[in-house]
Amino acid sequence: MNKYFPMLGQPEFFFINCYGSYLISALKYFSNQGDIEDIQLFLNESKPVYKKLDVNVVKERENSNPWRFQPIQLVDSSNTALFTKLTINKLLQFLKNHFNIDYELLDYDNYSHEEMLAQIIHRVCNDSLVIVSIDEFFNPINKKYHQKLHNTHAVLIKGVNTHEEYFEVIDIDFNQSYQISFYSLLQSFQYYQKGHISLQCCGYKRNVVEQKASEKKLINFILSEEIHKLAYDLPGYYASKEIQFINRGLFFNIKFVLIPFAMSRLQMVKILRTNGIIGLAELEDLLSQANRFWENMHFIMIRKLVSKDTDTDLIIAKYKEISEIENDISRYIRHKLGVK
Repeated sequence: MNKYFPMLGQPEFFFINCYGSYLISALKYFSNQGDIEDIQLFLNESKPVYKKLDVNVVKERENSNPWRFQPIQLVDSSNTALFTKLTINKLLQFLKNHFNIDYELLDYDNYSHEEMLAQIIHRVCNDSLVIVSIDEFFNPINKKYHQKLHNTHAVLIKGVNTHEEYFEVIDIDFNQSYQISFYSLLQSFQYYQKGHISLQCCGYKRNVVEQKASEKKLINFILSEEIHKLAYDLPGYYASKEIQFINRGLFFNIKFVLIPFAMSRLQMVKILRTNGIIGLAELEDLLSQANRFWENMHFIMIRKLVSKDTDTDLIIAKYKEISEIENDISRYIRHKLGVK
């Protein structure tokens, strides 16, 4: 049996981690390629927090994977980082409430590996989109980790061929979809069987989510203190001489956390202005300026990583520059708008 979702593609933007990003792809698919910006409002319930990290400890603990070297996190009202298991459930519930996208967590401890594989195939063949957790030690396509290092990751299934026994998958680490065999997935289940998510939509419906926008939530937009701490600590991080590791971690932080955060707060201010809230035009300009900065910083980090440039002065200067922009945003929210 073959099943393929030709209109399912890579996420238009990255959203905190691989799970959040694949939910962007799913929303785009179920909405028939419609507008997906509403999902950004989910982040308005969160706030940024700086966490000082030890470069060498993170590198050793994470098998040299820089993904965990992300100094700025988004946390929910209970200070739980996005997207852990608890907070990914909240995002899934958000999609259910506002877009009629239902979900099921495939965490069956009593299933054998073969039974779990059969459950995934069954759901894909019945029009569900499935996000599968994998251990990249068993993924032949990833030369960095295959048969070298264990690393938890996730892929989004784009299709299945039961005769030739493989899935076609979308992976945010690769520009094009690729095939992963049933055998490789069964091997992966030995180490990582939990965390699979099945999504289904029986009639997409966009419920109004503008009520998620509120002037009181503007206080969560303040990033200045966290950026200031990071800018202050950055020279110390680079003193470890692990420049490529740090830069790749900062790149992930910008791409998956800071850009979505900047997009979400700009989106909310636009909604507030549309709803007739006055006095926000200057704030929208400041947020747009910050948004452009992070987009530009994303490309700067790409150039640094590709060229393996070890000069750190530009990056340190850029974080000081954005610190000033974020200070202006903070002053406007706290003083001009009087939000506490």
